[in-house]
Amino acid sequence: MKPNAGRVTIDESILLDFLDFRGGTIIAVTQKDYGRIELVIEHPDMPSVKEFASIPNVKPLMSRTEDSVGRYIVTRIEPAKVH
Repeated sequence: MKPNAGRVTIDESILLDFLDFRGGTIIAVTQKDYGRIELVIEHPDMPSVKEFASIPNVKPLMSRTEDSVGRYIVTRIEPAKVH
C-alpha cells in the first residue's frame, strides 16, 4: 500500500455527468489494472444487450471546446447521443 492513501467515495452522478451519460446508472465498477477502472453503465445511448449476452466494450469519444470566458465544454460524440 502507498504510504499516503485514503478512500474516496463519490456519487455516481459525478462520473455519469463527466462521461455525458446523465440519467444513467452505474451497475458495476471493477479495477482492471493499476490506475484504470471499468464501469458498466446502463443508459439508453449504450448498445442494446440481449439477456445472457456479454456486455460490449464501449470507448467513449469526447470533444472539448472552450467558451468565450475560457471554460471547457466536454461533449460525448460516441456512442451517439440518442436520448
